[in-house]
Amino acid sequence: MKFTSGRDSSVTLLQRLGNVRLSLQYSMASSQPEMQNVPLNESAAPNEKGERTSDYYKTQTIPDRFEHPESFQGYNNKAQHIMYITTNMKYGSKSPTVHTVPTSFHCKSQKFTEHLGKCGMYRNEGLNTALDQVRFDDSLLVQLASHHSGH
Repeated sequence: MKFTSGRDSSVTLLQRLGNVRLSLQYSMASSQPEMQNVPLNESAAPNEKGERTSDYYKTQTIPDRFEHPESFQGYNNKAQHIMYITTNMKYGSKSPTVHTVPTSFHCKSQKFTEHLGKCGMYRNEGLNTALDQVRFDDSLLVQLASHHSGH
């Protein structure tokens, strides 16, 4: 196969590879790209109803929302302009699946907070012996005093 530089060689190469059709995404009349609305989670497969995380993985006591991840709502399916899509938007638009949720859950105890609710917050009743902080510049007082004494 002989390769030469230039437009003709690239066209013949493309024809040999299966007559690939090229289409321009940009209009020749304007410098703006055509509006393309792309759904954010185009590659995310919807969860099957009734799939359970414990069917695929060994789980320890997990909440129902992790056992049935299809219960999560509010993931963005609205089409966005392709120019403004970020990788964080693409990642965040994918709804969780049984393969992405945690297989164990260890919640924090509410014992301390419950005790505070019954007894009230701790209040320091000690004597305050600290000096008050000056909230303005002392040099300003000297200037004001000399200004008023001069008149």
